[in-house]
Amino acid sequence: MDDSLPLSLRSQGYPASPIRKLIPYAKAAEAAGHKVFYLNIGEPNHDTPAAFFQPIHAYQTPHLPYEPSQGHPELLIAIQGYFQRLGYPLEKHHLQVTQGATDALLFSLFTIANSGDDILTFEPFYPNYLAFTAQLGLTLVGIPTTMENAYALPSLEEMETYLTPKTKAILISNPSNPTGRIYTEEELKRIVNFAKKHQLWIISDELYHTLTFAGKKATTLLAYQKVYPAIVVIDSVSKRYAACGARIGCLINTHTPFMECIFQLGQSRLGVSLLDQLGAAALYRLENPSLAHLPALYEARRDKVINFLSAYPWIHYVKPEATFYLMLSLPIHDSNHFCTWLIEHIHLDGERVLITPAENLYVTPGKGKNEVRLALVLEEEPLLRAMNILVYGLQQYMTLFEPLNPSRPVHE
Repeated sequence: MDDSLPLSLRSQGYPASPIRKLIPYAKAAEAAGHKVFYLNIGEPNHDTPAAFFQPIHAYQTPHLPYEPSQGHPELLIAIQGYFQRLGYPLEKHHLQVTQGATDALLFSLFTIANSGDDILTFEPFYPNYLAFTAQLGLTLVGIPTTMENAYALPSLEEMETYLTPKTKAILISNPSNPTGRIYTEEELKRIVNFAKKHQLWIISDELYHTLTFAGKKATTLLAYQKVYPAIVVIDSVSKRYAACGARIGCLINTHTPFMECIFQLGQSRLGVSLLDQLGAAALYRLENPSLAHLPALYEARRDKVINFLSAYPWIHYVKPEATFYLMLSLPIHDSNHFCTWLIEHIHLDGERVLITPAENLYVTPGKGKNEVRLALVLEEEPLLRAMNILVYGLQQYMTLFEPLNPSRPVHE
């Protein structure tokens, strides 16, 4: 086939994933015999509960059929039971099972906005938000938050400066991927009041709502759906159950016309994998206290890493309140170049580290060029070895590429 055949303009401008784009360098390092610590992808490293696999192993029917497009009845009931235990009773027609949280987000954006419309979100953000909006011809508009202010949300007046006649929705992650911030009740009320005032939809990505630290709780925006039904809540089994490969998510909303459109989109996708739905139903039914240790596990990892990094005053961060992510501000000017150079050129005792450059976690020009995101998804001992590689590489990088940088660390 002729390589000059034209492709769509849409495909040419599609953003690369900052989380996955450096994986070929890591695979090349492994092929050369090196161990790579993957801190780029937020995939929990603990075991998926055995309950997920039991109904899959027990499935003996000789035919694997399509499932109802809204979701397997057993999974819908299990999701209802899960949220009932949290204090949020849901009707079946408020739910749509999706192929991961990705489809739930895409379905929501497709239903809410037309091509050319604007979607607001807070910077830094989960980078695939940019990919999702690009797929649908939408413009993602970033509202900055800062490390200096612990990623607190801006005032109502400041948020209003980002509105345009094409603004249709505000997309949030609570707790936040990548900052680990848990938004306060006052901040959530501010978002709801902002949306009500300007007749905007709210899409609330809540995949990490149970992975919170120091006894803090993340309030789901389900708590506000009765006063403002234009709120869509996204959930998934991927993070809290370490079942990323199941690709089971769900979308929750009480607005009937919206959900009718969502059901039609679900029908166009035919249905989600039967066996994965059966496994996910078992997860949603779990009241197993063995899962209760996970927040403390991630909190301990966070504390170990922060204790290590505290010895280097030229590395800046805000202690996350939730999730397993950590944003770092480094004395560099090009995080894409640094992260690529780090995985290509730096190893200690045959070990390397892969991290995520943060420039693509922003849409505001110039933002994120000195920042990286870490996913603390290893046990404590390999995490500390990875941190040692990171710091050593950063010191070497500063000498080679930024010797005139006034914030360059003094080598020990």
